Amino acid sequence: MTISNARLAAIFACAAVSSGWAAQVEVRSSIEDVLRVATQSATVGTNVRRADVETRPLRPGTAVAVIEKAAEVAFTACPAGLEVNIAAADLVDRDFVGDSNTRLSGLGLYVSVSEKGLKGSGTGFIAPFVSVHLAVSSPALKQARELDVRGYEHIEIARSDTLEFVNENRSELERAVITYAARMVLQQLRKEITTTLCP
Repeated sequence: MTISNARLAAIFACAAVSSGWAAQVEVRSSIEDVLRVATQSATVGTNVRRADVETRPLRPGTAVAVIEKAAEVAFTACPAGLEVNIAAADLVDRDFVGDSNTRLSGLGLYVSVSEKGLKGSGTGFIAPFVSVHLAVSSPALKQARELDVRGYEHIEIARSDTLEFVNENRSELERAVITYAARMVLQQLRKEITTTLCP
């Protein structure tokens, strides 16, 4: 089931004013509090793909808050007293957005750019992405479940040879990445865990 960003915000708002989780959920996270900005360009006249990645700091606690918010919503309808432990970590994976030889992980934004001097040549894209690993354990589960959460959301924009668009809209794009990541984690928890523990 796909959940829109607006619907996700409404769900989180309802959860925020509730009396607390029915289940007892503990989240531990080693995901770095950074936004990975990957830029990809294609050398003119070839099929060569490359991507460069830079990291930009996020507010401390951002990554664990993403997992906690998603878990709070995922386990809201579960029986009181249910114990769930979630260990979250960066998942280093192939470039599943731009198909380059770059490795992606954590929370990030993928941006297509032109070669220098070719600003405005055609349509490019930005793509919030997430690549994290969740280890979910509970006395109610026969064994711990290992979940790889990875994905991206493709958004077309006018192509540029710089990160001007990203720099000018940093706050909005950071929120887009965080919201997308929470949505993906929520969907995976509901699909793989809560359907078993909380039918």
